[in-house]
Amino acid sequence: MQIELVKLSDADALQRYEAACQKAQETDILPFRCRYADMNSFLKAQIDWHNSRHLPKGIVPSSLYVCKQEGEIVGTLLLRHELNPFLRQYIGHIGYRVHPLYRKQGIASEMLQQAVILAKQEYGLPAVMVSCRSDNIASRKTIEHAGGIWERRYQVPETNEAFDIFWIGGNEND
Repeated sequence: MQIELVKLSDADALQRYEAACQKAQETDILPFRCRYADMNSFLKAQIDWHNSRHLPKGIVPSSLYVCKQEGEIVGTLLLRHELNPFLRQYIGHIGYRVHPLYRKQGIASEMLQQAVILAKQEYGLPAVMVSCRSDNIASRKTIEHAGGIWERRYQVPETNEAFDIFWIGGNEND
């Protein structure tokens, strides 16, 4: 298993990954994907955002990584280089997802551990914030296994969904 920064050449594999997640009735598979007509346009934007270029208002620099196994994408990892007030309140630095057919194989744990290392080494973040739905026991265990310390829970008024916020490596004040 290897984790690498997304490239334009990943377009076909990423479309297969997206289709598999959609088939499992998942939503918001690739953040901001719906803003782009095709996968190549989306990937070009992700590469720009990684390089802090052409950032839409309210969007922070971020890097999209893919986790590959035998050439297929089995997971995605979004690492935000900084937090704006919205991200600090609700989402955090790291978002990850595993292909439905590859879950319960330790891939999420490996991706999150690698994300913490990348955050420190590549982006100078001593601590990272991660969130998950409060009812997502698997994600909660993944975050705790990576050293996540629970900070708080919040509820989205419009949907009543509850989310938990964790910090790995300390907190933003460390």
